[in-house]
Amino acid sequence: MSEWTISEIRAALTRGDVGLGRPYPEAARAAALAWAERRQREGLGWVPIASELGVSPTTLRKWRAQRVAPSSSFCPVEFVQPPSSLRGLVVHAPGGLRIEGLGVAEVAELVRRLM
Repeated sequence: MSEWTISEIRAALTRGDVGLGRPYPEAARAAALAWAERRQREGLGWVPIASELGVSPTTLRKWRAQRVAPSSSFCPVEFVQPPSSLRGLVVHAPGGLRIEGLGVAEVAELVRRLM
């Protein structure tokens, strides 16, 4: 199946033999994540998206975290001294994303909102 509808995703995620400690089908999880990412690009947050899908926001975030960065993989990190004219942190993320000038609390909030 190329692109699932929300009804098909919900049906696959609410079968009686999944959830509450029993694994969801991988294809349904992938379809749910694809749906969630589309909805997030449209401006929705994780809570309403999870509600649309019929799963908890925590479950949805865990699926995304597992897909984005499996627990067995590491991402290289390099610490460099910023120029003295720069105030705040500089964060380089995969894909060329660069965030600079934020404080620790602001970076933490940004990361929390993106997850």
